[in-house]
Amino acid sequence: KTGKYPLAQTFIKGDEYGIEMLCQKGRIVAQVAHKRIRSLSPTGGAAVVKKTICNTKIAYEMESVAQKIAKELSWEGVMMIEFKNDEKDNELKLMEINGRFWGSLPLAIFAGVDFPYLFFKQACKKSDTHNTIDITSVPIIKCQTNIISRHFWGDCHNLLIVLFAKNKMRKILFPKRVVAIFSFFALFTGQKYDVFSLEDPKPFFMEIIDIIRKKLWK
Repeated sequence: KTGKYPLAQTFIKGDEYGIEMLCQKGRIVAQVAHKRIRSLSPTGGAAVVKKTICNTKIAYEMESVAQKIAKELSWEGVMMIEFKNDEKDNELKLMEINGRFWGSLPLAIFAGVDFPYLFFKQACKKSDTHNTIDITSVPIIKCQTNIISRHFWGDCHNLLIVLFAKNKMRKILFPKRVVAIFSFFALFTGQKYDVFSLEDPKPFFMEIIDIIRKKLWK
């Protein structure tokens, strides 16, 4: 209908991973590696529950690929690279590269890597080299491991889809409904929340208003 030829890819089943980084002149100066636990939908979308996996075999494999890409592109700024660990051969497969900030950014901040602030420092260095620190002069900033963050309303959306959606890929991609319910409620302790904060609860409630408004105007 659009007159454009579609891009078809082989289906790869396996866990999803990502590595996020800030680069300067092709060198990685800060990075976070994470595993996606749940997405907006079992078929894909933004990560709604995710966990940092720094200092693991998979993290080192992703870092090796990321370093080559950043160097080859002489990349400046932020970048996010997504992978899938193919169940067929247990090998990482590169899925996509995004040259922008990513949806799971709060996870990185919770894990000790404040990408927006580091990016700000990098930008300031270009305009005023006398009053800023050269972040390329220090070792790569890496995250704390096993930090979990959750986008609550996105996770609610995932649960509703698992429980009620009719999808031809259910047998392949969807978890059992009982497992999904247990996993959802098991996460109420021991993790961070992307939006909700007792210190600043307003964005959480504004998000509710935004969801309702979108449903009414749909």
